[in-house]
Amino acid sequence: MPNRIRSTPPSPHREEETKIYISRPKGTLLLLILTAGAGFGISQIAKNPNFWGGYVYLLGSVVAMIGVTSYYFGPRKTQLVISKQGIQNEDGFFRSWSDITYAQVQWVKKSNTTDHYFEYGYMMGGKVRKFRTEISTWDISPTQLEKLLKDYEQQYQSSRFMGN
Repeated sequence: MPNRIRSTPPSPHREEETKIYISRPKGTLLLLILTAGAGFGISQIAKNPNFWGGYVYLLGSVVAMIGVTSYYFGPRKTQLVISKQGIQNEDGFFRSWSDITYAQVQWVKKSNTTDHYFEYGYMMGGKVRKFRTEISTWDISPTQLEKLLKDYEQQYQSSRFMGN
């Protein structure tokens, strides 16, 4: 069972690892919105069967509902695993904290919204490479993710210092 994120003070005895998944409540909200869109399409078709806009709303909503269902409610795939040993991304690519040059949550401000990305740099073949992914669909807030990164990196540094 993954460590569920709680708003608790930092603990030196954090779980061995934290697994982060796609957020099912966010998927449920999207399905409700798409269901309303499908309902609107049905109501337009009922009012005027010759109006093609109702069919477009209905078909578009149904196609989007299928996509949302498969993305949010399909097999539960871990998006990120963070531990005091390092970070593993959704592709199963693991990097030790000793190879990671930086790990951060980026807040990218756009006109009326802010997008959140998780990015880390790592050494590979003598060069710094980076991994970056958008995190809005994850079951963790950007602030909680920043706190986890800090806590686990501190645990790694402490274990190195203590010789564990």
